[in-house]
This record gives sequence, C-alpha cells and structure tokens, in this order.
Amino acid sequence: MLYQSCSSMLSERIKEQIIQEINRRLLRSSCEITSIEMLLGQPGTFKKLWESLIEPEKKAAILFMTKSRSGFIRKRDFEQLTNKEIISQLGLTKLRRLGLIYTVRKMWSDIGYVMPWEVRQQIYLLLFPDEKDTRLSWNDHALSYHVPAGRGLQRDLFVFLLFIRDHEVIVTRKNKIPRRQIHKLSERMSLSVEHMRGWFSLYRPPEVLAIDDLPVSFLFDLALRLRLVYIQDKRLCLHKSMVDSWLTKQNLECNKQLTQMIRLIYEPKEPWQDAFYMEMERTGGQWLPFMKIMESRKQTGYVIPDIQDPAQKEQMLDWLHAFLGMGMIQLGEDSSQTLWMKVNSTHSMEDECEVKWYADSTGEIMIPPGMPLLRMWEISQLSELHFQGEFAQCILTKKQVQNDIAKGHSSEQILDFLQKNAAFPLPDNVRTQVLSWERQTNQITISPVLRVKTATPQLLAELLGIQLFAPYLQEVLSPSSFLLEVGQEQEFVVLLQQCGYEINEEGIDRRRAFALVNDQDHDSNVDVPGKDEEIETIGEGLFTWENMWEDYKVENTFPDLQDGLPALENLPKMWTEHYQGYHPHTVREILTRAKELRLQIILRLNNEQEWTGIVVESWLVHGYWWVKIATEQGNQTCKQDQIDRIRLLMPNFS
Repeated sequence: MLYQSCSSMLSERIKEQIIQEINRRLLRSSCEITSIEMLLGQPGTFKKLWESLIEPEKKAAILFMTKSRSGFIRKRDFEQLTNKEIISQLGLTKLRRLGLIYTVRKMWSDIGYVMPWEVRQQIYLLLFPDEKDTRLSWNDHALSYHVPAGRGLQRDLFVFLLFIRDHEVIVTRKNKIPRRQIHKLSERMSLSVEHMRGWFSLYRPPEVLAIDDLPVSFLFDLALRLRLVYIQDKRLCLHKSMVDSWLTKQNLECNKQLTQMIRLIYEPKEPWQDAFYMEMERTGGQWLPFMKIMESRKQTGYVIPDIQDPAQKEQMLDWLHAFLGMGMIQLGEDSSQTLWMKVNSTHSMEDECEVKWYADSTGEIMIPPGMPLLRMWEISQLSELHFQGEFAQCILTKKQVQNDIAKGHSSEQILDFLQKNAAFPLPDNVRTQVLSWERQTNQITISPVLRVKTATPQLLAELLGIQLFAPYLQEVLSPSSFLLEVGQEQEFVVLLQQCGYEINEEGIDRRRAFALVNDQDHDSNVDVPGKDEEIETIGEGLFTWENMWEDYKVENTFPDLQDGLPALENLPKMWTEHYQGYHPHTVREILTRAKELRLQIILRLNNEQEWTGIVVESWLVHGYWWVKIATEQGNQTCKQDQIDRIRLLMPNFS
C-alpha cells in the first residue's frame, strides 16, 4: 500500500497530530517538517527520525520489513510473531503515532497493520547502505546468460496497443483473445513464456489455462487495468484519450508507472521479493552479485530461498526471469557461474536525452532505443513498424501515407514531421516519393460522420474545456453541436459515462454525481468524476489477483500510548514500583503475570545474587516451585523460596 492511499483516509486533524509527534522526536536534531510527504521525500530527515527510535520501535519496524507481505500484518499474526510481548506492542503503538505504520480494519472488526511502501523503502536504505565494494564494471568481465532479455514492458505494451489499433480483435465468450491472433501478437513481442512461467506457474489465476498465451494474457490484463483498452460488444477497442495520455508520458515516467503496477498487482508478495524491488529501485548502471546481496539480507531477518537447494534456486531464477523479460534488469553469469544483475538505465536514469531516427533513400527509417512512444505511434501511421532487438525499423508505405493525407495532412506536414525527428537531412528520394504519393491521392474525400448535440451551449463549452474530450471535438458546427467520426461513438459514450454524463435521444445531460464522506473530521463535499487523476486510477483487469488488504480501511484515529494494553494498567503499582519481598503466593503470581505479559523482572536471592531477565517457565517438583529466568548471561534456575526481593520492570517509553 502506498502512503497516499493511507493519507486519503485520514482527516487533517489526525495528520496534524502525527506531524506534531514527529517534530517532537526531531526536536533534538533541530529539524521540523510540515507534512508527512516532506518526511518521506527527505532521506536525511527520515534518517534523523530513525536514529531517534529506541530499540523496541526499531525491532517492530524491522519485523514489518522482514515478515510482512507487502507491509501488511494482521493483528493476530503480529501477536504470534512477538509472543504477545508488551514491549513489542508498545513499539508498534509508537510507530503508529509517528505515521510509520497505520491500523486498518475490516467492517467485521478484523484488525491489521500496514507500513506504506515509501516508509519501507526509506528504512531499507538505512538498513542496507549502498554496497559499492560489490559492484562490477562491465569492462572488467564478459558476462552471458542463457535466457534472452526482453526489449522492455513499455515497448511490448506499445506493440500490443498497435496490434489492437491495426486489427479487429473479437474476444471469445471468456473474454480471451483468439488463439490465431495470440500467435501473431507473440511473434511481435519480446516477452515470452520462458520469462513469465515463473510467476504464472505458482501464482497464476485459474482463468489462465494455456501456457502459450501467458505473455499476451498478462499484457491484456495490464492494458485493461491502465484503461488503455476496453471491451465493447465483444470487440477489443482502444480508449483513445487514455492511449494518447499514456503515449505523451516520458519514458522514465512511464516505466515508473509500469514498475509500480507490477509491484502492486502482479508480483508475488514475499518479504524478500519486496527487498529485491527496493534494491532494484536504488541501483542502476553497474553489475551486482545477485545471490550474494540476497544472502546478506538474512542477517536482518529476511527468509531467502536456499540457493544450495536446486529446486529453490530454480524457482528463484524463474521468478527473476520475469524482470528480465520486462526489460527492467539484465542478468549475466561469469566463468565461475556467479549470477550478476544490472538495472537497466531506463529504470534508473532521471535525465532523458533527445533521440533522433535515421532515414535512408529507400524510405526505411531506423529508430534507436529511447525514442518517445508518441513519435513511434505517429510514424507507425505512415509506415510498417517492426522491432529488431532494441531498434525499431519503419518502412514508409504508399497506402499508409495516402491514408494520412486523406485525413487532412499535407505532404509538407508529413515531411516536416519526418525531418524534425531525423538526425540528418531526409534523402531526396524520400521527399520525391511522398510528393508523388500525395499527387495520386484523391483530392475529394467523403466520409460518414455523426452529429452530436448538447442540451445547452454551456455544456459544449464545458466539454471543450476538458482535455480528455479534445480528440473528439475537432469539428464544432455550432455553440451546441459538433461532428464525430463514425467509429468513435462507442469510445466517446464510454468516456462520457466515466465522466458523469448521460446520453439520451435529445442530447447530452450532466448527471448528478457525488460522494458522501461519513466522518466528523471531514466536510461533506461533491466529488465530480472526470478529472484526469480519477480517470487514471487502476481499473478492473482480466483476472482476479491477490489483494491482502482488500476491504480493509485505515482507521482515522490517533493511537493512545496505552492503546491495547489494559493489562499493564491493571497491575498493582506495588509490584512495579517497589523492590521488596512478598508472600510466596504473591511471588508466584508476579512470576505468572511477568511470563504472560513478557515483562522483565529483577530479583535478588537469599545468597545476594541478582538476576534481571524474562520468565521462561515455572514448575512444581516435590512440593517446591522452581522458576527459570532468561538473562543476558544465560538461563538461570532457582527455587521460588530462594527469592528475597522481586520487582516487575515496566518498559520505559516516555
């Protein structure tokens, strides 16, 4: 779960209380924050907050790092992991007050705790500083690997959308792409069954039956969740406005979005796999010994598959191959069979250089890696586009150029587009050919259109002001009507409905839409759908994937220090404040309560020996009670009759 998802369920009053608690901790460091986002965005400030945590708090935080699945632990599981230790519960409460962990609850009172991804990411960087001594220069070693790398998830998704644009795809009754078209798509993609079987063999939904359609089914599901495609009357259609928005994103931004989608929805959720993601996001450009790094995480508590076991090692490698196929990483083995990993630059570089294509006299255009997808989408409308490894190859065709001219573009505009993105001047042969194709194009075009009328001129003006509708409002006839190309009407209607409009025989009306927030700390407001950030939320996919915190909601409360610890309040103060002798029955009761609550005790024996530790067990032998205490020096055993003084030690959590 991301912090934004947690924050959206908290009132401003609760957020302010969390900020005050954080600033109280940061007071000694002369730091102050004004928002939790500020804390998560400043590693230096977060480090100072981490250094201010005491041992029980750090222990609880590391427990979430190494034992939780995607940062989520149910309350009963946390109690089982900590043996219901009071000190661990207090540590958890403190972390909740600092906004590092949030309480979530189902309607039927099932309680859990979640540590947002951004918090875990910051803690990971503090637990495992950058290991520069393990890095390897590419020039130092020649590495090879038996599974080929993919060209990138972004490129394969682009190929999928391109296929949907250029072909009519009628899905089956089970909403699957026909097998004949699956084979055609598979030939165009770099993502293969060899890459994906590690995820799908262990975690695939039951709907995925055929092994050869795993990559296509995965991309289909991803495109549906990104709202890039939709199914209308069993026909797979592009969501034009969403595709246009996706194509305009920078490569790095697009890759980050896809990586986040993979982590949130598809990728298995074991703690060590989360650790791999965090390592991947902070690493780039150099080779790292994968197995050595993952093995080193065991010291902190991560449970890593045993690489000495061939079956477990093979399972780990199969899981890793998915990232290789998506173009996120490169893998290589040296002469000693050591596995090395490198994060691809498109997933780690913040700056993007300007990329140009190269055209030859035959009309063939070579596009190097890094070209913005929008440019590739535009040139694919003028040419046949094929991928060859990391490069894309385009061949201008008469039919596609003439189709583009028929839509209203001139040869001058086409040549200007080709030249603007070319590294060198276009060959004369290319210019001559495009001009020749223009002269052969029909000069008069008759095309069917639909006339759309709005209820009022104000409504059309409102539509014109929404960027999502811009591709459909190119030909306005009057203040309350416009022309729509035949074939766009289904997608246009879907978009109108998503934005809160409805269609009737007389025109388009605004539908009343609102969301009621039932919280005394929130003001009721009107939520008008249709804004970009709402449209771009994750949609429903083809399959049902595991969501551990589904139906859980973040509690809009600020935890009390004694939250969930009434047992401490019920302890007699004499037991916790006075170091003295007691009646044997009372001593036995103190030991019993100390064992139940996992509290430390301090005791002195008749021979002046003094022990401090945790009660392990007590038992009765021949009428005498014995007790075993776990101390720093090891387990100590004595008769209860030998205890001269005893006291319960309360956790110091002020």
